[in-house]
Amino acid sequence: MSSKVAYKHFLHMTWFDIKKLETDLTEGNITEKDAFNYLLATMLLFTVLPYLSDNIPTSKMSSVIELVVGIIMTIVILKATFDINARGDNKEYLKRYISLSLVLFIRLMVYALLPSIGAVIIMKVLASIGVVVYEAMANIFIRSLSIVLVMAYYFMLTNSFKRINSRNW
Repeated sequence: MSSKVAYKHFLHMTWFDIKKLETDLTEGNITEKDAFNYLLATMLLFTVLPYLSDNIPTSKMSSVIELVVGIIMTIVILKATFDINARGDNKEYLKRYISLSLVLFIRLMVYALLPSIGAVIIMKVLASIGVVVYEAMANIFIRSLSIVLVMAYYFMLTNSFKRINSRNW
């Protein structure tokens, strides 16, 4: 699907009329591609909304970079998983995406917990002896950890989709 066709399709989604959407869902008029577009719009909103707040205590440039990376990664992750699923059995994309995302998120948070606690302890010790400024190091650590976790999430999620679609039922 060309980007012009995808953009046109995206514009024809129901954006406000809940009754029309309910009717379309009830009558089976929403395809997997339509559901993907709703998921993409939702994920992009969730990616952008935190940056619309004035309560972000970071520089404008780092916020812009983080926002752009977040938008790109959201699109790349969703598109890659959707394409992998389409090349496979092309069934139940949303069910798979939502289920796998939750479990992978939980796993990544558990795996990141111990190294994060260790890093905080090391940064606090270094700050207490005047080697680093804790707030600056913590900001760099959090941004770096976020990037690493997003990339790990991407690889784990796409690999899960590949494993699901490689199974011969």
